[in-house]
Amino acid sequence: MFMNQICSIDGSFLLPYKDIKKLANIKWKGKVPNWYQKILRHNTLFHNLRLVNPLKDPPIQNIKYNTPPIVNQEEHTPRNQWIVFWDANTSTAIYSKTLRQINRPGANSTTQLQHYVPLTLMDNQLDLTPQKRLAILKPCRGCNRHTYNVNNPLLCTFYMSTSSLITFHTTPVNKIPIHIPDKKKSWRYPSQSFLTLRTLAYNYFLILTRSFTHPNHLDNSIDIPQPDPLLNFKDFNFNFIPHTPYFIRNIFAGNDNVIQSLTNLSIEFVN
Repeated sequence: MFMNQICSIDGSFLLPYKDIKKLANIKWKGKVPNWYQKILRHNTLFHNLRLVNPLKDPPIQNIKYNTPPIVNQEEHTPRNQWIVFWDANTSTAIYSKTLRQINRPGANSTTQLQHYVPLTLMDNQLDLTPQKRLAILKPCRGCNRHTYNVNNPLLCTFYMSTSSLITFHTTPVNKIPIHIPDKKKSWRYPSQSFLTLRTLAYNYFLILTRSFTHPNHLDNSIDIPQPDPLLNFKDFNFNFIPHTPYFIRNIFAGNDNVIQSLTNLSIEFVN
């Protein structure tokens, strides 16, 4: 067993012993072994499991990603599916809830998402490490990602390529171990810290971008659409922002014949 197998994905924390037993898929019994206690005493700050010397290069290939399954239906509404992905334009992780998955014949799968944003830290969380802080998400009230939603105009929604997303779980509010003052029903609580989710999103983004330069880089189990010569990888997010170069193409995503007709028409006007 190597250190990178028993550390968090960002290489900063030693995993709790109960999580190591799950990774090994072995029903270990008895007390915590001496080797783990030795690492705990000599290599961590002990109380919060932070490594004294974090791993310099956590191996990206050891990270497990949970991606949304693409179902064999033109429209599918997943139940309680939560999404995170890395946005290259803002260099941040974007959090959202799946509203529906759209799978048109002959087109790549896209997902309509409701945007959620991290809540500002509470006073009793400021002294905790990023790994220990309670992650709280609240619905976005509107931003430049927003695409008008006919069914519910008040929701901040947008579209993304399904293959560029990874999923995470949330914790029910009745299982949150700390008191949350003035909590709202619309708040949601990711079961992993924002630090972990950002690391997952960023590393998955790196895998996607490398696949365009090195098509064989990806494992065959990950469903990635073929690169489109008219779209850079940064434009995987179908954000539908007017006055951007790909606005027209994004609103007609999946209708290549319409796009080609508009392209031909524009050429006629130019000539």
